[in-house]
Amino acid sequence: MLKTFSTAAMTTALICVPAAVLAADTTFTNDGVRYTFSETDMGSYTLINGRDSAGKRFRLVVRGGYVSGTYGTATVDFRVRNPVARAEVAAR
Repeated sequence: MLKTFSTAAMTTALICVPAAVLAADTTFTNDGVRYTFSETDMGSYTLINGRDSAGKRFRLVVRGGYVSGTYGTATVDFRVRNPVARAEVAAR
């Protein structure tokens, strides 16, 4: 359960990063784990590829409020209930 929560929290944080920062690799730390990723707009969905500070890779597809993909060897698939608008995050 904790692993699922951590993965969901990390993914929610990834999809809420300000758009201006997304041109290059983005790095942030959550609960002592550092995540580095890049985001690619694929038209109908957003692709997020990256790794954490332990070297665990992740590949996530964000489409219409849903996130699916892999984090290490785990499959992730969940809905983002209240995504924070990028402009709102940038204003913080």
